[in-house]
Amino acid sequence: MNPDICTPAVLVVRTQEQRFIVRLIQLGQRSLFELWPAPGTDDEGKKRLVAQLLQLDAHYPSGLAGYIANAKQLLKDARQGVCR
Repeated sequence: MNPDICTPAVLVVRTQEQRFIVRLIQLGQRSLFELWPAPGTDDEGKKRLVAQLLQLDAHYPSGLAGYIANAKQLLKDARQGVCR
């Protein structure tokens, strides 16, 4: 795992979930995980958040990657005064 994207988040979940967290970080969503306390502190809460994110990823037509891309495009359009 790339140490530049390793966070305490990846230390409390399974390998599949670790890859998902890394993918979200690569998509610019590091803020979801960067302030998590050290492993051993509220690990169950961390696991619940990752489970919720995985569920959102599964239910959005193009996953969270598509959701994030769409949100960025909408923000860009709004800055430029483009209406969709």
